[in-house]
Parts: sequence; structure tokens; C-alpha cells
Amino acid sequence: MSHMVLVDSVVITSVSRLEKACQKLGLVLDMNKHQARYYGGNTQSCAGVVQIPGVDWDIAVLPAEKGRNDKFFLAGDFYGSTGKKVEGAMAKLTQKYVELEAIDLYTRQMSNTSIVNKTVSADGTITLEVAVTGG
Repeated sequence: MSHMVLVDSVVITSVSRLEKACQKLGLVLDMNKHQARYYGGNTQSCAGVVQIPGVDWDIAVLPAEKGRNDKFFLAGDFYGSTGKKVEGAMAKLTQKYVELEAIDLYTRQMSNTSIVNKTVSADGTITLEVAVTGG
């Protein structure tokens, strides 16, 4: 049986960061589309969708709390071969979102430093070279 799976282990607190993560992965965030497509032509009401190029199903962007638009969860249908593509895209998207969130947090906390160089190794490890700019 097919159904939407809510992934609540990652809370989306920045739509702009989610959009940046989507862009880096070749996905398309559309916060003006409010019906996510999944198995059998079904749709899920949502705050927005992440479209996966070449896949007929979407990742739903759902409010974490009813009536609020400042925190979101992602949901998708993982059924069958198309669902595996959705699952894979959602896993990469949440990973990229958390990575960008960590970089943003680090950057804010280290306001007297600047990132001089960012290197991403083949295994996905990120190395940041920073310089202290004051006090």
C-alpha cells in the first residue's frame, strides 16, 4: 500500500536555505504549488513542493504545526521504483539542508572569523579553512 511518509527528524526552519539546498541538488522548490503528487495520481495538500526532475512524484513541504509557516517537515511516497527515487532525493535533500544549516550556524557563531576556503572531498567530508579577523 502506498502512502506519504513524514520525515520529522529534520525541521526546516529556513525556506531560503531549503531552496539553496534544492538548487545545489538540481531539485526545484515551488512554494506556490500546494498539491504534492504521489502514487496512483493521488495528491497531498501541502505548503509547497519539491519537484524532482524526471520523476512524476513530488516531495511535500508540510507545516510542522497547523496554521504556522515558519517550520516545516518533508514527506514523500517511497513505494516502488519511483518511490525509491523520491526517497533518495529526500535523503540527499535533508543531508544538504543540514549541511547548509551547520555552515550558517558556524558562520554566525564565528563572526570574527571568515571562511577562506571550503573543500568537499569525494566522500562528502567538508573541510573549512578559516581566518580570524579581529579581537
